[in-house]
Amino acid sequence: MLGRILFAWFRGTDLDNNSKMWRLSADLFNDAAFFLEILSPSLPDSFFLPIVCSGSVLKSIVSVAGGATRSSLNEHQATRNNMADVAAKDGSQEMAVGLISMILGFYLTPLIDTDLKTWLFFVAFTCLHLFANYRAVRCIVLSKLNRQRSGILIRHWFESYEGKTQKGEILSPAQVAREEFTFYFEERRPYKVRLGVPLVRVLPENAKEMLAFVKKFKEEKNKYILKQTSREILVALQADATSIDVLKAYFHAQ
Repeated sequence: MLGRILFAWFRGTDLDNNSKMWRLSADLFNDAAFFLEILSPSLPDSFFLPIVCSGSVLKSIVSVAGGATRSSLNEHQATRNNMADVAAKDGSQEMAVGLISMILGFYLTPLIDTDLKTWLFFVAFTCLHLFANYRAVRCIVLSKLNRQRSGILIRHWFESYEGKTQKGEILSPAQVAREEFTFYFEERRPYKVRLGVPLVRVLPENAKEMLAFVKKFKEEKNKYILKQTSREILVALQADATSIDVLKAYFHAQ
């Protein structure tokens, strides 16, 4: 229970931003929890409790990450405002898979009579499970932008930009999905972009500089303010800033 609370606190926002990564991560954690449960009886008594507790923590993470990303991906698939229909079909599909696995279990259980066979079947089915889920996640084409997809779009636009025509190529969601990494870790850059920081962090401290800053801001008519520090690029957004304004601010910061 504590694991679920802490994970939701630390990674709650990232579940929406990187739903594909956390969807597959939930499957990895789930298989890792099963591995620990199978391994625990063969270990000394002093290791049994920590291993079992670690498996329980992994399962608690799976329940949060799996449930949250499922809702996010179902929302993406409900292109006709048919969220209930998509959720119902997703649940029935899961039920069908569970029924098939139960029937297979009836036939396979009598065959697994040694520890070696147990591990062989576990490794084989785990590899099949992870491969199938990886392929399924790779097929998902999301139209919403996160840091990785925005970076792919902006980088390709700069690479294809032609000075004569002053035009660059904008990739489609399917093209971005093909270049997208399932497990994404933010690139190391000289400056890290911080979106949505408080206004006080970007305003000058000097009164004269403050007036000049406000005048320039009014002339540009932007809904965002940028400030570069030694390690970060801070972006403050107005309360009425739209998604287009956020995208412009991120593009400007890059």
